[in-house]
Amino acid sequence: MRKSKGFPVLTLVLLVASCTTIGTNTGGPGQTGTASSRWTDSVLASMTLREKAAQIVWPSLYGDYTSGDSPQWRRLTQYIQQEKVGGFTISVGSPIEVAAKLNALQSMSRIPLLFGADLEAGAGFRARGGYFVPNAIDLGGAIVFPPEMAIGATRDTTLAYEQGRLTALEGRALGIHIAYAPVLDVNTIRTIQSSIRARTGRILNWRRGWVSHSFTACRITA
Repeated sequence: MRKSKGFPVLTLVLLVASCTTIGTNTGGPGQTGTASSRWTDSVLASMTLREKAAQIVWPSLYGDYTSGDSPQWRRLTQYIQQEKVGGFTISVGSPIEVAAKLNALQSMSRIPLLFGADLEAGAGFRARGGYFVPNAIDLGGAIVFPPEMAIGATRDTTLAYEQGRLTALEGRALGIHIAYAPVLDVNTIRTIQSSIRARTGRILNWRRGWVSHSFTACRITA
């Protein structure tokens, strides 16, 4: 059986639809799904093949302040308004800078953009406040959690859930939809515990913490 070439694009557009309807629909689950499907169908019907392909192109950018008349900002504008990319991968910046930048980028796009970031140690892994000089005063930022191995060593699935929940809350407040996490390589898994069942419980609780607050976890490696 032939696979549809439009499947990756459809998946992304459905994810965008779910992000735009969360918290705004007062109907039941069936009504939400139907509205999202109608929206997805109408958007796909209005897109050219090139625009559909552009939805799976996500350039990387820093989350720091960028002047509106700078070459960097003009390039970002071109990505959105001419190339019509589907989203961006966000790197470091202060929480306020990240949120302001992502809001400005969203306002330029006809189709809602998706933003992803490497948040394996929480939203503070990318959204940090930096330091005030010359006094070296820590300006704070989002939460930075211990490495996954430390959480796993506690053998506490509740802590795993809370890390996922708080990362989701802060990530969505910044405008981010997808966390490139959790990172669970072979060494991490061995450190967490030898029991496959126990490891799986913690992994799933991380994911539940994200999903329960409208966040997407998209990288689980072993």
